[in-house]
Amino acid sequence: MKEPIKNKLNIFLIEDNPGDMYLISESLKKSKLFYQLFMGTDGSEAIELFQQCKASKYPKPDLIILDLNLPRIDGREVLSIINNDLYLNKIPIIILSTSLYNPDLIQVDHSQRILYIQKPYHLKEYESFIQKIESFCRSM
Repeated sequence: MKEPIKNKLNIFLIEDNPGDMYLISESLKKSKLFYQLFMGTDGSEAIELFQQCKASKYPKPDLIILDLNLPRIDGREVLSIINNDLYLNKIPIIILSTSLYNPDLIQVDHSQRILYIQKPYHLKEYESFIQKIESFCRSM
């Protein structure tokens, strides 16, 4: 049996689909991660969360789970903002998308800081999704 990951992670979930947000948060509850979850529903809320972190109103994220297709400010633009911000640009990111990975969609760095995962379509697939997140967190 795997040991729980003991360090408390501040996870920022940026997802516009309420169903996906619910399934991800419920799946995280079943994981071996020790975490605190902060949520935003679009790119503007993500940027606001990051500004609140800089102002010390929220803890700095240890992991960002970012949907690519967000309203108002797209996930690609949020990713660009993160990558160009000295405060944020070392934070590991899990990018979620309904589409298969296409390197033209995003520029992934080679530091192993970004993991691209296709969104699960079925409830059973969330188990595998959480295992990928746990594995990614162990490698951080």
